[in-house]
Order: sequence, then C-alpha cells, then structure tokens
Amino acid sequence: MPLGEYTLAVWDDVYVGIEDKEKIPTLAEGKEVKMFPNPAGDEISILLGRRNATNIQVFDSSGNLVDEMHNEQKLKGLRYDSSKLGNGTYIFKFMDQNGREIESHKIVIN
Repeated sequence: MPLGEYTLAVWDDVYVGIEDKEKIPTLAEGKEVKMFPNPAGDEISILLGRRNATNIQVFDSSGNLVDEMHNEQKLKGLRYDSSKLGNGTYIFKFMDQNGREIESHKIVIN
C-alpha cells in the first residue's frame, strides 16, 4: 500500500479504529507496537506492527489482569477506551495467534 492518508474506523464498546485526521507517529525500527499518548487520559491509540497481535491483555501495577481485547480481524490500528481504568501504571501485553508475546508496553493513566 503506498504512503498516504487513509481512514480506518471500527466501532464497538471497547475501541474504535484510528482516523486519518490524527497525527500518527511512525513505528520505531525494531518495534512492532506503538501506543500514544503516554501518559494517557480517556483514550489510547494503538498501532500494530507487521506481526498480527490478536490478543491484548492489560495488567495493573500489581500484576492483576484487568482487561483483555481480542483483535480477531487483525486490525492494524485500534483505539482503547482507558476511561474504565483508574489512575496508575498499566502493562499492555500484545500476543500473536499462537499465544506468544510480541511486545509489552507500560502506559500511565492520569
């Protein structure tokens, strides 16, 4: 797909796709996933890299699983509703369809 501006919008009760009007950072070399902003408020935008993250788990600072998302359509851009999380630090783990961890990211919610 050539470089340019595209629109992807997917709605459900947890997240929606990323729209072209936003400034979207590029993926760093060697990184598969980009999350922004950090620190975050009510919403986190997620760009997935070349590998397909089909499962995303959210852990609080005590290591408790507090949320889980399934990306069965293998979308490359997601928006996560972080308003349901309290203020604090969270770890987002991204796994492929075989359950292998692709990456994990630390996000601060305030």
